[in-house]
Amino acid sequence: MVNNSGKVIWRVYCSSTDSWEEDILGNSTLENGSSVKITFPPSQDARYWDLKVVFRDDSSWYWTGLDLFNISRITVERSGKIRYS
Repeated sequence: MVNNSGKVIWRVYCSSTDSWEEDILGNSTLENGSSVKITFPPSQDARYWDLKVVFRDDSSWYWTGLDLFNISRITVERSGKIRYS
């Protein structure tokens, strides 16, 4: 995941259900222009995931139904949209 939001990302959550898992970043933050590798255990077989980012100012953005079987890179843009490949 690449942060091009113009803000510091404080927390990142993923979910294949209706409840968010624990914060992927832990004690770290994701500065604008930086990236972090997010991996899932091989036993995880859910195809569609939701992604939520929380910024240092406590605002948040989220996206639903991301096909992580076919996405290897997600870029969070300033517009609040994501680009993926």
